[in-house]
Amino acid sequence: MRARGTPILLGFFLLWVVLDRSATELGSTMGEGGWIVCALVIVTGVAVEVFVFGRTLRGAIIGLGLRPGRRIVVVWAAAGSAATLLYFPGFSLVTGAPLTLRSDWLALLPGLFLQAGIAEEIIFRGFLFHHLRGAWPFWRAATLSAIPFVAVHLLLFTTMDFAVALASVLLSLALLFPLPWLFEVSRGSILGARDRALRRAGLDQGGRGTRRRACPIGNRLDGRGRGGAVALLPFASTGWPAGLALPATNQALDANCIL
Repeated sequence: MRARGTPILLGFFLLWVVLDRSATELGSTMGEGGWIVCALVIVTGVAVEVFVFGRTLRGAIIGLGLRPGRRIVVVWAAAGSAATLLYFPGFSLVTGAPLTLRSDWLALLPGLFLQAGIAEEIIFRGFLFHHLRGAWPFWRAATLSAIPFVAVHLLLFTTMDFAVALASVLLSLALLFPLPWLFEVSRGSILGARDRALRRAGLDQGGRGTRRRACPIGNRLDGRGRGGAVALLPFASTGWPAGLALPATNQALDANCIL
């Protein structure tokens, strides 16, 4: 797997170019063309998984995280997202700053969900982190996948007002490790990684002729993995549901295993 670093990097670059260029050409800064952008990312991601990494069509779709997540993780991700949204009316209430919404905000939500949620999570968690996790323990894979995640968000300073771009970058920094961790405890579903992108189930994820193997994902934390809970500190204010199994972070995850 380590020898496949170049295909992983090139695959990530291709996926990001597809997302960025299609959004630019469609003028989809707020998800106006999110349906098309998301569809293009999915098609490209599946093609890379099938033709570069040798997965079956079904294995490629599942490998990208497009399957139902664990219910408890999805609920917790939704609760965290709701708490985040409450920041804005709370800030307005405390400071007296007016809170205004675009007149078309409701119509933009589906496209924004697909573009900034599903498509982005496919690239960073379903593809990049998932492949890196196949070679390295959680912390190393999450750290490596965080570098391009932050880098692309820094580009927002070139297209958005400074305050808006800064808020987006700070949010991305806060989610550097919680998002990969939620992806992992959801057994590889982007639906568990973000309320903006949720999905996955346990089907054949291997390439052609790949035998089924057991996965370390979903194991309870062992002595060396307990420190991984630090990844969830940004969510500490809302607590952590009892009984949620956390994966051991000292193991590398076979990207071709059955989750």
